[in-house]
Amino acid sequence: MNRSAGICVHLRPLPCIVTALTVVVGTAKVVAQSPRQRVAIEAFRDSLNAVTDTLALRRLERALDQHPADSADRALIDMHRGLVRLRLGELSDGRYYGRAASSFDQAADYRPAWPWPWYARGLAKVAEGRWFAAEPLNLGTRVGYGSLRDAAESFGRAVE
Repeated sequence: MNRSAGICVHLRPLPCIVTALTVVVGTAKVVAQSPRQRVAIEAFRDSLNAVTDTLALRRLERALDQHPADSADRALIDMHRGLVRLRLGELSDGRYYGRAASSFDQAADYRPAWPWPWYARGLAKVAEGRWFAAEPLNLGTRVGYGSLRDAAESFGRAVE
């Protein structure tokens, strides 16, 4: 019997997929954003954790939507918008998780070598999958597994 397969039977599927991807791709070189950009993203994310006012978050989301599409910091703006939407999903409507993932997709389109958009997209997809699975009307179905599969793929891209 394959010992690792036995372990996965007792765990939820997502950790097993992420662990497998980490083992397979874990030694790859990561080309990350600059330390200044990474600190800016993490500081913005941390500041949002203290915000509980969804109206203020929606205003911030609209303000981020007003930035010009050709902005030099476009990927950073998309990351910020995605993090705001991720927080809105946590505080109010889970439908924001899909919108957050779309923002992270846009950031990854501008800066595909950055790991942060892929990692954040994975977080959004995990949250979306859990939100779908928690819906009482979905009991007994496999709703949300597509989002969890997408999350695992995004986490894999983050460690490439």
